[in-house]
Amino acid sequence: MDLNLISVLISVLIPFMVVYLFHMAGMSKYLFGNEDGVVEIRKTTGIRNVLLTIFAGLFLSFFLLQFCNEIGQEGQFDTFGHGAWHGGFAAVFIALPIILVNGIFRRHKAKTILIQWIFWFVTLALMGGVMDAMNHWPNEAVM
Repeated sequence: MDLNLISVLISVLIPFMVVYLFHMAGMSKYLFGNEDGVVEIRKTTGIRNVLLTIFAGLFLSFFLLQFCNEIGQEGQFDTFGHGAWHGGFAAVFIALPIILVNGIFRRHKAKTILIQWIFWFVTLALMGGVMDAMNHWPNEAVM
């Protein structure tokens, strides 16, 4: 299996872009409001949070790379849509149970759980799509 590091690096940046759209572009006030005590996100984030997010993004990227790129899978299945389907599949069967259990124990409302799951569905679908579409591109720049 050829590993395209460019696709991994791009997919690591996807959670940052989706977080920006969900939280920084004014959608969090619109979606969450004052529900469950959600407050304004601080404008300054520590380097520790950024490094943890990068590490989590790398972990998710390598997981999705293995999930999307099975042995012998090449050709007609190396599309963005196929990878997005795998990412959505991972969001339904991996992220949703974790979010549901966490939401039940924290006693979140269904709206908050749904918004969190939509965030992870969009993020994992985009990451899977990028990983699958770019997985077998020529990798001369990295060599």
